[in-house]
Amino acid sequence: LSLDTQAYRPSVVFLDGEFWGIYNIRERYDDEYFASHYNLDKNKVVILDVLENPSVDEGDPGDEKAYTEDVINYLESHSILEQDVYDYIKTKIDIRNYIEYNVAEIFFGNFDWPGNNMSIWRYKTEDGKYHPDAPYGQDGRWRWLLKDVDCGFGFLGKSVKFDTLDFATTDLPGQDTFSFANPLWATFLLKTLLQNPEFRNEFINCFADQLNTSFVPERVNQRIDECAAAIEKAMPENTDRWGIFDMDTWYQNVKNMKSYADNRPFYVRNHIINKFKDYGVTGTSEIKLESDTKAGYVRVNSIDIKSTTPGVTNPSNWSGIYFKGVPITLKACPAEGYKFDHWEGVSGVASNSDTITFI
Repeated sequence: LSLDTQAYRPSVVFLDGEFWGIYNIRERYDDEYFASHYNLDKNKVVILDVLENPSVDEGDPGDEKAYTEDVINYLESHSILEQDVYDYIKTKIDIRNYIEYNVAEIFFGNFDWPGNNMSIWRYKTEDGKYHPDAPYGQDGRWRWLLKDVDCGFGFLGKSVKFDTLDFATTDLPGQDTFSFANPLWATFLLKTLLQNPEFRNEFINCFADQLNTSFVPERVNQRIDECAAAIEKAMPENTDRWGIFDMDTWYQNVKNMKSYADNRPFYVRNHIINKFKDYGVTGTSEIKLESDTKAGYVRVNSIDIKSTTPGVTNPSNWSGIYFKGVPITLKACPAEGYKFDHWEGVSGVASNSDTITFI
């Protein structure tokens, strides 16, 4: 994923020799973060806390207008169905980053979002315009920051069936305790962009790509186990110190997260089908790819089917689940010393073209 995240490691804290519990050391999103991660001038970094009236966390008063006026107000007065309107928006926000951000939040089932815990950043170019040839992060477009997803993965007993896609795009904000998390101002941008066929297809395909790689249950459970193992030895003393729960509860909580990882893909795929059935999404299909990995690899939409891609364990004989009615693109990428010849097993395309798109 192309998302910014905060580096983290757990620590045990003592105050005057007294055990004070497990604390999380992590990076802070500020101008120093972006200066170090993107090798840029920290004085030109803008970070917004996105609320109904966004506030400037880093930058100068008025820096929020590049979002409120150039993106939100613009979309309120222009049709996203017009290609020139969508092309303009692509100069203001990093579409891939925005899609991947939403895919992650929706997969996690975060119910304290999008009306809360949303931050965005951009680098102010000299002329204030989009510079497509600039190094990544320095092109002047808005990008989203992944943070504070505590209310995900079934926290507080939230069901793995929770339709976060509908929650984040609804015309009817929730009426329960977390109704503040999806007011109309917060759902406007994603809901609007999903009306555009190009964006919608890219969103659906990105979700499928990540469900087939980053969010494969075996990989997610491995990461949960790694995080749990890092703090497990200190947990008994931590539970004794704070008395919030016992170790049996902690182990059950870890088990619940792994169960969530196992079952979440099935439900979010159904949420996608239900959300976009009126746009021709009728179900799912399995794609099977067989290739000689010594000779090259295949790219499916945004992911490379090779062993270095997270979640891909057998690139020579790989399968993934995609959505019926949505065009997908395959590209053959030959290794050095090889050249692509033809495809087998798909009809209606030019079999000798290294890139093919089909439904």
